[in-house]
Amino acid sequence: MALDTFNPPVAPAVDGAPRERTARVTTASFGDGYSQRAPSGLNSVATSINVRWPPMTIGQAQTIDAFLTSKKGVTPFWWTAPGDTAARKWTCGTWTVSPHNVALGIIGEMTAIFREVFDL
Repeated sequence: MALDTFNPPVAPAVDGAPRERTARVTTASFGDGYSQRAPSGLNSVATSINVRWPPMTIGQAQTIDAFLTSKKGVTPFWWTAPGDTAARKWTCGTWTVSPHNVALGIIGEMTAIFREVFDL
C-alpha cells in the first residue's frame, strides 16, 4: 500500500513543535534487586510532536482537517517534521480546530499530535 504524503497548505509553527521521545525497554528482574534492560525491538525510540499551525483561512484548515479525518487515526502518512531532513511515518489521532471568524474568513489556530510509527 502506497502511503500519502502530508503537505499542509500552511506550514506549522516551528517554535510550537515540542518533541517527546518514548523509549520502549524490556526489563528482566532477578533476585536481590538485580535487573537488566534492553531496547525493545529495532525501533525502540519513537517520537511524538505537538504540531501547531498559525491562524489560516477556513479553506486551508478544512484541507488539513480533511486529510487527517481521512486517515482516521490509524492509517500512517509520510511527513517531514520542522527541522528534519527526511520524511518519516506518522499517525494522528487527535487534532483540534479553534472556532473560526466567519466574517474575516479565518480559523484561529489548529493543533495536532503526530505519533511516529514503524509499520512495514
